Amino acid sequence: MVGALVSPTGIIFTDNYGTAADSFTVPATAGVDYLLSGTVISAGTYPGTGTITLTAQAQSGYVLDPSAAASWTTTFTATSAPTAIDAKYEAFGGAAVLGSPIGLESSNGKDGGSHRDFSRGTIYWTTLTGAHVNSGAIRGAYAAHGWELGALGYPTTDEIGGPRYGVYQSFQGGTIYWSPQTGARVNTGGIRSAYEAHAGLNGALGYPTTNEVVGLRGGGAYQSFEGGTIYWSPATGAQVNAGAIRSVYGAQGWENGSLGYPTTDEIGGLRDGGAYQSFQGGTIYWSPSTGAHVNTGAIRSTYAAQGWENGSLGYPTTEEVRGLRDGGTYQSFQGGTIYWSPPTGAHENTGAIRSTYAAQGWENGSLGYPTTDEVGGLRDGGVYQSFQGGTIYWSPPTGAHENTGAIRSAYAAQGWENGYLGYPTGDEYSMGSGVAQDFQGGRITWTAAGGSVFDGASDPSQPGSPTVGGLIIPGAFCPDSALWTSAPASNGRYYICGGNGADANGHYHWNAQ
Repeated sequence: MVGALVSPTGIIFTDNYGTAADSFTVPATAGVDYLLSGTVISAGTYPGTGTITLTAQAQSGYVLDPSAAASWTTTFTATSAPTAIDAKYEAFGGAAVLGSPIGLESSNGKDGGSHRDFSRGTIYWTTLTGAHVNSGAIRGAYAAHGWELGALGYPTTDEIGGPRYGVYQSFQGGTIYWSPQTGARVNTGGIRSAYEAHAGLNGALGYPTTNEVVGLRGGGAYQSFEGGTIYWSPATGAQVNAGAIRSVYGAQGWENGSLGYPTTDEIGGLRDGGAYQSFQGGTIYWSPSTGAHVNTGAIRSTYAAQGWENGSLGYPTTEEVRGLRDGGTYQSFQGGTIYWSPPTGAHENTGAIRSTYAAQGWENGSLGYPTTDEVGGLRDGGVYQSFQGGTIYWSPPTGAHENTGAIRSAYAAQGWENGYLGYPTGDEYSMGSGVAQDFQGGRITWTAAGGSVFDGASDPSQPGSPTVGGLIIPGAFCPDSALWTSAPASNGRYYICGGNGADANGHYHWNAQ
């Protein structure tokens, strides 16, 4: 007669890692005997050590199910004294957090360190760094960078929680940051120092969005972040580049463009809430009202000489505009323009003189490019600026007027504004077969046949007064003998000799009543 079919219940092995409390439990199964080294062993829990094998056999009147397991073998972990890795494992939550051990603790061969793998991570230890857990996405990035044999070396902290559900872990050679939005990114060296100097995760840069990107021009590198980029090169060190200035830098070709690498961080707190950042090849200025613009080369040098953004020019309002006549360039600013050309260099052009220059066609007109900056401190508070094709004079009573050609030569011969002609009161105009220009002290006419002629002008140190057709010239000199008298001008108005008192040279002029 065949006995009843029975299936043995399995042996339960308990390997308490790093302790001597290993055990195995023999169940009570009807119709089954369990044997240890050939000897039947009663149901219960027994200490475990080394390698043991238990088998099952059917009792009399029973038959083992041939499909059921009937033999069990395990090797318990050696019960040596707990190591620092053992202690870390237990303190970190043991199997509930890191899972079961995978293999034994192993020496790493670097700095006397060791590690042990678990199903959900690894614990690293050295005498210098202590024992630290490495797991998850940060562990993946650590592996990609060569584990402890790479530039990062050993972990120096466990994972530490950061803002917005992110974490980071520090290593001997850097840090790995992770967030749900950015993934795990390695941050090291000079870029890491600059990142930490800008408050790291808690600063405007936020989490890294790339690893360091190396192999750039000049041996440089960069790393992108949620709020900007940090550039590094051997020549410039590490500098943060962000916001509107970063956008313009990108449009210029990043480090491969004419600007090269940043040489400073952004410097804020400027006039009107502005900021700038310097680069190897120039500067980018930004203000709320003007946006961000590049400023380089000779134009930048002239801008500097004018006091940068604190000078009369204010902030740039355009990029440099190239491709002008004769290879020239200009850049506009809140308070004027700087022009540059190969033969003339860079010169600022502002105010009423700039308006007159514009009316003459800028660099495409007869004046060409400026050859000097504005020159102030002249008689009666006047100013002039020289151009390739002439000069523009300005004074408070006369405004700004261009002065060119043969009339300019004749004006020069009379001592410019310091002569008795004073300042121009109008631009050149057609007169008969020639041209003429009126001045405070007279008129200069020019014809091809007769050259330059002084019409009605006389030296104020001599008797008489310059007139045209018997009518006085507004603003012209008047003799002391006519002081406080009035006379008509060609515009139908009457003017008083000396109405505004004497000028700086002691001379009187016909002034409006």
